[in-house]
Amino acid sequence: MDDLISRQALCEYALNQKDKSVTPNDIMRFPSAQPEPAIPLSWIEKYIEWLKSLDNEFVNLAAAHISAMVKKWRDEQNERTD
Repeated sequence: MDDLISRQALCEYALNQKDKSVTPNDIMRFPSAQPEPAIPLSWIEKYIEWLKSLDNEFVNLAAAHISAMVKKWRDEQNERTD
């Protein structure tokens, strides 16, 4: 069963409720339940390798920064599972 509802349906509910405890403006302040698109780590790692293959100091610096972000993300994920 899909537990998500549309924001439009919730706004219509708010407009039709008798006690008016929730308004459409209240609802619009909530973020969308749609997940953000994810970039696969394998794609990022291939991109880092491609950057490194260009053999340019500025590009190597960018690759190092992206690698550091990936490592930080992995470390944070491991902390959550420990």
